[in-house]
Amino acid sequence: MTEQEIVDAIKGQAKLANMDSATMEAPIKAAVRLAVPFVWKLAPWSFRRKEDTLTLTASQEYADLPADFGGFYSIRYRNGSTDGWKLRYKSEGMYEYNNPNPTIHTENEPVFVKIVQDGQTKKWRAYFTPIPDSNYNTTLIYLTKTGKIESYPSDFANLIQVAAWLFIYPPGSQSWMMAERAVEIQFKRAQESDDPFKEPVESLQIGRRFNVSEGGGYEGDVDTWPAISDGSDY
Repeated sequence: MTEQEIVDAIKGQAKLANMDSATMEAPIKAAVRLAVPFVWKLAPWSFRRKEDTLTLTASQEYADLPADFGGFYSIRYRNGSTDGWKLRYKSEGMYEYNNPNPTIHTENEPVFVKIVQDGQTKKWRAYFTPIPDSNYNTTLIYLTKTGKIESYPSDFANLIQVAAWLFIYPPGSQSWMMAERAVEIQFKRAQESDDPFKEPVESLQIGRRFNVSEGGGYEGDVDTWPAISDGSDY
């Protein structure tokens, strides 16, 4: 989708609502440009997810994150001799409380990580404890910062359209509140569309030989109980 396609669609809606769509071109464009980042940050949409190699340098406490970093998922470390592990994320307050002097922990692989933005450079950085004792290549899984409207899948066109009306109507007005309700409805539809898991729950359930409640009685339909991975029965 393009910005002009969304603008034209909203102009058509405005005309049907007996608004002067000709004079609304500029306000509609402004509203769409405000709706794009608004929708982008509504949820951790799957199209925002990205993986990248983050190199940790020996004896350096932090590593700069990619320029398009907009939200943290995880950092995982793997090598050829072990299964590896996911670094444990801590908020800055808990990180500083538990690791007030990371320079004294320098003889092991990094285990803990905090994500902060440098106030002067505005760069996002990952800080580690222990400070890396060697160079490590890790996998950073993150959400990208706000992108252009072309970055959206076509399924999000309706959500951007209804969100734009939040920036057209006066906040708090009846029309604005109706638009807000429309955004809630369309947001749920977008979430369903964005969900990569499409397998029905029923397909993950198998029958059990025994259905026994904690009190010893029979409970439920045998065909609706979820499977247990170890093959045992209740």
